[in-house]
Amino acid sequence: MNITTELKTQRTTMHRFRNSFQSLLSVLLLSAFLVMITGCSDNGSGPNPPDYSMVPDPYDTTGTQKVVTEEGATYYIIKSGSGPFEVVARDRIEIKYTGRIKATGEIFVSSYEGGSTEPSVLSITSAIEGIKEGVIGMKIGGKRKIIVPPELGYTAENHELHGDTLVYDLELVDILGN
Repeated sequence: MNITTELKTQRTTMHRFRNSFQSLLSVLLLSAFLVMITGCSDNGSGPNPPDYSMVPDPYDTTGTQKVVTEEGATYYIIKSGSGPFEVVARDRIEIKYTGRIKATGEIFVSSYEGGSTEPSVLSITSAIEGIKEGVIGMKIGGKRKIIVPPELGYTAENHELHGDTLVYDLELVDILGN
C-alpha cells in the first residue's frame, strides 16, 4: 500500500468518526434539551408542579355524622345525597375529589387539577379499598370526607404513598351503573 492510499484511508476513517461523533453529540444535546423543557418528574416536584389553585378548602367535619367501617376506614357525611339509587360495589361513578396526605395536608391528586371543574369517572372495582368502603351507599349530590388508613390505601411497598394515611374529600356527581 503506498503512502497516498494510506493517507486517503486515514482521512476517510477520521471523517466517518467525526460525522459519527457529531451525530451522537447532536442526539445527546437534543435529549438534554427535551428533558429541560418537559421536566422529568410526574409527581409534581419537577419544574412544572400541578396547579391546584381551584381545589376547594378541605371539608369541615364539625357536627357531621362519623362512620367507621368494619375494615377500618372512616368517613364523615358532609352532605347526604338524594335520589332512588345508591352506589354499589360494581358501579362506575362520576366524582369530584381531592386527596391529601393526612400527616402534611399535601394534595397528591385532585379532579380540580389545572383549573378543571369536570368530574372524573371512577370504577369502584379498581379503587383502593378505603375509597370503596367510603363511597358505597352514597347518593347523587352527596359529599364525604374519607379517611383511608395505610392498610386500606396503597399497599404496594414500592408505591410512593405506601404507609400514608390518606384523606379524600369527595362529591358524587352521578352514578353511571356498571
